[in-house]
Amino acid sequence: MHVDHRRRFTFGLTIANRNTRIWFCCRQIVLVSQAFDFSKEAPKLVHLIASLAYANPIQLGYDPTMILRWRLNSWQYDIQLTSQRPDGTQYIQTYKTTRVICDSANNIRGRATRVYEVTIDHPTDPFQEDKFVLKDSWIDASRSREGDTLAKLLEGATSEERDLFLTVIQHGVVQVDGQDDSTQDLILSGQTFNDPRVQVKQQPLETDDDPFYIERFKRMGLETPPSNTKEAEPSDNEAPKHEIPLFALYQHPPTPAQTSSYRSSKSRTSTISRGRTPDALSHYTHRIVQKHIVYSPKVHYRIVFKEVANSLMMMADSGTLRTRIVDQALRDITLALQFMAKRGYIHRDVSAGNILIYLGRAKLSDLEFAKEYGAGQSSYVRTGTYSFMAGEVIRGRYTHKPEFTNFAHNPIHDLESLWWVGVWCMMWHYPVSDTHEIEPSNQEHIVQMTNYGKELFPTYHELTDETRILEVDSPTRYRKRGLRGYPRPIVAMIVRLDDFRQCIAWAHRKTQMQLPRTASYFTDVLLVADPEQTLTDDENKEPLRTRLSVYEMVTAKLGEKIEGYAVPNTLLWPLESIESHREWLKTKAHPEPRSHAHGILNMDAQESYFDN
Repeated sequence: MHVDHRRRFTFGLTIANRNTRIWFCCRQIVLVSQAFDFSKEAPKLVHLIASLAYANPIQLGYDPTMILRWRLNSWQYDIQLTSQRPDGTQYIQTYKTTRVICDSANNIRGRATRVYEVTIDHPTDPFQEDKFVLKDSWIDASRSREGDTLAKLLEGATSEERDLFLTVIQHGVVQVDGQDDSTQDLILSGQTFNDPRVQVKQQPLETDDDPFYIERFKRMGLETPPSNTKEAEPSDNEAPKHEIPLFALYQHPPTPAQTSSYRSSKSRTSTISRGRTPDALSHYTHRIVQKHIVYSPKVHYRIVFKEVANSLMMMADSGTLRTRIVDQALRDITLALQFMAKRGYIHRDVSAGNILIYLGRAKLSDLEFAKEYGAGQSSYVRTGTYSFMAGEVIRGRYTHKPEFTNFAHNPIHDLESLWWVGVWCMMWHYPVSDTHEIEPSNQEHIVQMTNYGKELFPTYHELTDETRILEVDSPTRYRKRGLRGYPRPIVAMIVRLDDFRQCIAWAHRKTQMQLPRTASYFTDVLLVADPEQTLTDDENKEPLRTRLSVYEMVTAKLGEKIEGYAVPNTLLWPLESIESHREWLKTKAHPEPRSHAHGILNMDAQESYFDN
């Protein structure tokens, strides 16, 4: 599912001693069957092997719109995209991949987003190719398509406003045999596994006092199974003998009482060894799931953009990020968020990976989670990139008015996420010279900033919402970080970020103190008075009394000169690889950006399953 990009779903078979299980996984769900003894129920195993042997590639889970080719001394893909023209006719275009920009398909369940650099033949010059970026992902079926969101958002926008976002060339849902490639409607044939009662058959207990199996049925949310040991009489609706029920790998979590009871009971090994065939996998996962699991249906979606750009994340990982780039990105994305807020939209996933640098300017990308403010929750899934999420969004409650329970992600949370991007750039990276090694006197400060970086941006979701909220709301926490060890021009950039923080903290208080209001209460921050009256008229040197939006205040703060220092063009090196800076000085060869890609499948033959 990860290595071969053509895989939409796949089957598996495991045999432990004689206990056999059948597995199935797609981007929506992972299913596993009840164990059976293949020596006693051989027809089941024979039926499975015969079914797979005679299945065609589409039935085996391959994508007919992707063909594997040997090109540019590596395996690449030809990707077909079908979309509709305004007149209703279909338009089909084939894109040839040249490299994988991003591969986030390492988890089986999820969006499995992959981004490729692609080319198509030039319409007039046969020796020239046009380059684009193609994004392939499995999105929640309930969400609007990113291309449609961009079209609606940018309707009537000026050229300057359009330059803040990517340009869509083509987009559409992948078509398989004339149908939308959907996990639930096409791959699962309309079945749902959100309620374990739908799929699980209650098996009788062999003994009335088996605590493990009673507990297992409770954990699955089922009623206690019958205590008799007789097999139920076959009914007219009973499945054929060769069919085996499939169960969702993760089921509903147990209650605290059930969890404590399970932990205090005898070990599983001693429980199941009393005259029973060992069952190596219960139908409730061993992992304690904290929340109700909903297996959201997904559709296979592709979108092609004109601009081939680099994200702040990629530039930071490859050691090419500079302070002027960060400064420009903060200004441009502030304008982009202001434009979205005026149109009544929120982004909900502002992150270093979604800010792209193109021709010296920043563009806001990945509007997959964007929606009209106040439109209600479009999906159960928590949206956002954890390291850059606003503290209130993580907690799901307002800071200054916690008793107001109708929490909603608003434009100020987007702006706070942008602030976290700036902090990440300055506190997770260190200013280094293009020509000189790092001074020994800086080593202590580097260690200090590394500790701060790990505290604010942990590898795992260890950061509490309270820590993140205090970092924004407290006037001292951010300033007390070890900033004095930075060169003076860099400190000027840090001070700009502190002004940015003050604007966000004030805007949160301003809007929340006026709750309850209508769903569009965020409009109050689009036209508000400068809280400190620090902006002055250049001619009269008098404080401006005009009402400004919080976005305009942030833009003005980011544009101020601090003690005569302009933003330097200093290289920002990842703290975790600071030791490689010395080697970089010798070669001036930037390291390759970190990637989640583990390569593509190498096949012995150049022909694809779908080649004639």
